[in-house]
Amino acid sequence: MKSLILIKSFLVLTLSGMLLMSFNDVAYQESNDVHILVIKPDLKVSRISTPGGLCAGINNKVRVTVTNSQMAGVKKKIPVILFVLQNGQPTTSYVGHSTSGIGPNSNSGIPVYFKNVVVAKTGNVTLRAVVNPDQELLESVYNNNTKVQRVRVARRCNAAKPAVTGKKLTVTVYHSGSWQAGNYDPISGASVIVKKNGTTVGSGTTGSNGKVSIPNIPKGSVKFTIDKDGCTAEYFNGINSYTMPGYDAKVNRAMSCN
Repeated sequence: MKSLILIKSFLVLTLSGMLLMSFNDVAYQESNDVHILVIKPDLKVSRISTPGGLCAGINNKVRVTVTNSQMAGVKKKIPVILFVLQNGQPTTSYVGHSTSGIGPNSNSGIPVYFKNVVVAKTGNVTLRAVVNPDQELLESVYNNNTKVQRVRVARRCNAAKPAVTGKKLTVTVYHSGSWQAGNYDPISGASVIVKKNGTTVGSGTTGSNGKVSIPNIPKGSVKFTIDKDGCTAEYFNGINSYTMPGYDAKVNRAMSCN
């Protein structure tokens, strides 16, 4: 009987030890001489993003995403410090907090926003974010709380942004019924006008090969008209619209001429 009791006690102790070893982030916290298992969170900066991009000046916004990979959450607001480093310039820092705590196993994370971040000049900028910088929140480890992101700043704040340009649209105009496997009877001198939201965005006239290439056509739905004396354009399904892709494109249209 005593042997069975000893064996049973040994098995219980062994299983308990294996259970404790399976938790890398489990520690003992003593309270009134009672040992309590404490599962701690593991906070990380998973991403540093710059909505709208950075510019040289004061009108910058930076978003830091904090995640938690452990089964313990944090009820308090989470502190994050952001450092901005640039060659030849003093390092600046900003302190922010999440609007709430973070739940367990939060892989999607929560955002911490920094507004009016100053970037001294154009060129390369290094952003370094540190979550829980003073270790005021209990964590399983603290050696993975930092993330670095390098960003290229190409313009000054409030400067005019480069005009949005599109791609090239090549229109081929041919005599109706002449198209055969890429061979056709071209129509030269046809005027092609492309409009978007009622505004002309490009125009041109077909050459001897019946083609005209119109640059900078914006992506999305456009309408074009084809006109030549004595000829009538035959639009696809009777509709003179076209969805311009984000790359150079070609369309073919026939005309019936007297």
